[in-house]
Amino acid sequence: GASLASVVNLLTREFVAWVGLACLLAVPVAYAVSERWLSQFAVRIDLGVETFLLAALAALLVAILTAGTQAVRAAVADPVHALRSD
Repeated sequence: GASLASVVNLLTREFVAWVGLACLLAVPVAYAVSERWLSQFAVRIDLGVETFLLAALAALLVAILTAGTQAVRAAVADPVHALRSD
């Protein structure tokens, strides 16, 4: 066997990569759409890029926590019990 950390890393890495790719594609689009929409108001606020980067970071953190938790649960589960119930 592999260590718990290597199993969690293996199971989490691909999921986080997909979420990261989604964030890379969504942040510029969301920024452009929101800037265009907000420009139509007489009184408007300026949204900085940091707002969208913070949202992307939050999405990545949720993905890491969710996938990591499930990976830990899968790594410490007893495979004999899973096979016995099938």
